[in-house]
Amino acid sequence: MPIGNGQLFGDHSWISSADLRDRIRQRWGLTESQICGNGPADVFQIPGAKGTLRFISQMSECFCDRCNRLRLGADGWLRPCLLNETGQIDLKTSLRAGIRTVQLQEQVRQLLNFKCEINFKQRDSGTVGSYTRTMSQIGG
Repeated sequence: MPIGNGQLFGDHSWISSADLRDRIRQRWGLTESQICGNGPADVFQIPGAKGTLRFISQMSECFCDRCNRLRLGADGWLRPCLLNETGQIDLKTSLRAGIRTVQLQEQVRQLLNFKCEINFKQRDSGTVGSYTRTMSQIGG
């Protein structure tokens, strides 16, 4: 994900998920899976193969409406969306300050309750946006 590194991902530096699926479909066949994932991935199968292929298409297909992910970074921040810095919780500082478990649970509950509003739905692709950190600094 080119968060903070958009200049590295020009039009010819990556392949859209649709194009990649078409290439796989032409060579081996590819169908949508009857298995439903529990996150933002689109799930596919190659006929006769064991397992599934999952595509999380951040750069070419918006999946914000079905994203149920949070990220706890090594810096102690709990992030509800990688593309929007709103609503982050500084767990490390809170825990070191002795926050009560009940208070921490309430902060996380509130974050989860408005996660769908935080998701960065207005974007055209993952290369558009202004980010204060790169993906490697976020923890990816």
